[in-house]
Amino acid sequence: MIITDLDKSLLNNDRQKTEYTKEICKIFLILLTTNISRTIIYYKKIMEILDLYDKNGNKLYKTHIRGEPLKSNEYCIAVDVWIKNNKGQFLLTQRHPSKIYPRKWECTSGCILSGEDSFTGALREVKEEIGINLKKEEGKNIYRICRHDRQIIFDIFLFNKSVNINEVKLQEDEVIDIKWIEKEELLEMFKREEMVEPLDYVFELIEKGLL
Repeated sequence: MIITDLDKSLLNNDRQKTEYTKEICKIFLILLTTNISRTIIYYKKIMEILDLYDKNGNKLYKTHIRGEPLKSNEYCIAVDVWIKNNKGQFLLTQRHPSKIYPRKWECTSGCILSGEDSFTGALREVKEEIGINLKKEEGKNIYRICRHDRQIIFDIFLFNKSVNINEVKLQEDEVIDIKWIEKEELLEMFKREEMVEPLDYVFELIEKGLL
């Protein structure tokens, strides 16, 4: 069942076939050496299986493989995670050149997986991409934006945490650099087009005192 549900686009070329085989081997190795729940979590991550919602954020009790077309009134939920230190600086990461918006700067972000809530997804994304363990009590969901053109609902989080960026572990295929930046410089980076464009809601949140 796992194999028949996989996205066939993974088999487009020999390199993808090799990567596909490696991931399937990992799945069955986990299945043999641990429990089924861990296997399901790993499978959801590599395939990016997402829950679907309507435009108001109500769960439709259907799942979706990221990258496949969405039907009308089907939305995924993603999280944008802003981290702010005790100096009032924001933590930014630079996107890998192979990704959309190559080499641009952003906060940590990503889609929540099937079975996750937004808070859980936010904690996981930060841990995976930059190796920082956030605690739920350190942050809060400050805003929600619905991008109808992309059929994605974004939950915006702010966490207050001071970390030494020399000790973080970057996810190599996602992030190539990391830095702390003052609020004023953050706004200037948008003007210089160095930031991921859909994050321009930052101006509104700063004006409202939410960031």
